[in-house]
Amino acid sequence: MIRIFPIVVVLSFMLPLSGQAQQIVSLATRWNDTFREWVIYTVDEDLEGDLHLRWQDNWTEWEYRIGEVTGQIRQKWRDDPSAWELRSGSDIITIRTVWKNDFRNWRISDDQQQLTLKTRYGNIWDEWELRDAQGRYRIYTNFEGDPRDWIIDNETGETLSLSMQMAIAFIAIYNSTDKE
Repeated sequence: MIRIFPIVVVLSFMLPLSGQAQQIVSLATRWNDTFREWVIYTVDEDLEGDLHLRWQDNWTEWEYRIGEVTGQIRQKWRDDPSAWELRSGSDIITIRTVWKNDFRNWRISDDQQQLTLKTRYGNIWDEWELRDAQGRYRIYTNFEGDPRDWIIDNETGETLSLSMQMAIAFIAIYNSTDKE
């Protein structure tokens, strides 16, 4: 019994870390006629998540869940869509435009790293890429001109936390879809 105890203690500390190593691989609208609800797919095929508006017609507040990980994404100021904040557990991710009213370039930062997400081809909103990352990171529509399904090509390894991945995916799809 004494020998088993240290193993149980070590395993119990490792369990919360398992969500951090998870990678988001794609997002798709839950319904074909609205961008209010999304399904989040991860590397683990058995682990799906969801992203949805917190309130029916308020596009400034969102909630998500991936397994046991939950979080909120909200516009920092009511009438300013250029600044957002993601909160999940102890993570706080800041999402801001690089230049005023240029929604093609975003600076995404937490207490450890600062990244720049931008559209790959200027005003074409179907493909985004991450600058300043260790490795390649792209998020793009599965079919050109159809913003209902997104694929994430993440070759950064495990350098991006789940919260950071969610912030990147959110700001790309939010700026590339219609608000009904």
